[in-house]
Amino acid sequence: MFSGDFEFVPLDPADKEEPTTDIPAGTRLYLHPDDWYHPNGNDPTYFRYVIVSVAHTDTATATETSVWIVGHELKCTSPDTENHTPCVEIRVKRDAITRSIRAATK
Repeated sequence: MFSGDFEFVPLDPADKEEPTTDIPAGTRLYLHPDDWYHPNGNDPTYFRYVIVSVAHTDTATATETSVWIVGHELKCTSPDTENHTPCVEIRVKRDAITRSIRAATK
């Protein structure tokens, strides 16, 4: 379970707006276990709070449904340190990214 003031806002299936492709560094993603995965086969069972360092949205690494995200856990103590290796490399569903960005702008 997670704590904090984040409100899970599911996307409305009737909403025809395309998921965002602009994911700037510093974007905070609040991810449900169904929103992310790692290609090594581990099944995600927990919520994640991720600060995006790089979102690979190019056609070589992204798909219609997910984006490769490199970044830091929200609890990371030095996400802005240049020499600090990112804590997280995961695939994130595009609709989860859109939902996080929309929730942050409300």
